[in-house]
Amino acid sequence: SGTSMAAPHVAGAAILVRQAHPNWTNAQIKSALMSTSKYLDVYNYNDTPAQPLDMGAGRLDLTNVLNPGVLLDPPSVSFGAVPTGTVQTIAVRLTGVATQTETYNASTLFTGNGFTATTALPGVTVTPAVFSLAFGQTRVISVTVDPAASQGIGENQGYIVLDGTAHDAHLPVWARVVPAAQAKDVLIIDNDASALDP
Repeated sequence: SGTSMAAPHVAGAAILVRQAHPNWTNAQIKSALMSTSKYLDVYNYNDTPAQPLDMGAGRLDLTNVLNPGVLLDPPSVSFGAVPTGTVQTIAVRLTGVATQTETYNASTLFTGNGFTATTALPGVTVTPAVFSLAFGQTRVISVTVDPAASQGIGENQGYIVLDGTAHDAHLPVWARVVPAAQAKDVLIIDNDASALDP
């Protein structure tokens, strides 16, 4: 378990993808490995549902890695700290690699309450929600987080799911909602014993 075992498995998987797709960049190979990983029905040691902060995009699964349908840039969406009262958006560039044109439905997914009680991820939206992508075509989708509609202060995490005609993909999304910085009152005292005005 751990990185000592994960590193050779991922390296070996990446070599297989490189052999099948010698023209793909390292980032594209990473995208294929991440977007086709197993992210449902994966549990932590204490039997809680594993989330992006537990496992990233999921557990490596080579079933569809050579034919992922779409390549993602970036393959995960990390907002970092998002203050209340703000709205932030990250653009994700998609490149179609399926042999036929795919129509994708984009949605959000929260599995923190269990894999049989999934919901949309509050406060996170994807636009457009429906789009088509031909082989070699690129397009941009926007992932937006609004703390006012989110799960509140703290970690907000889940997935963007791309449900295609023949291919499916996913990418983890995470934001840490934090209180907005409060303005500070500053008291200035003129106490230099000078008779002159400052």
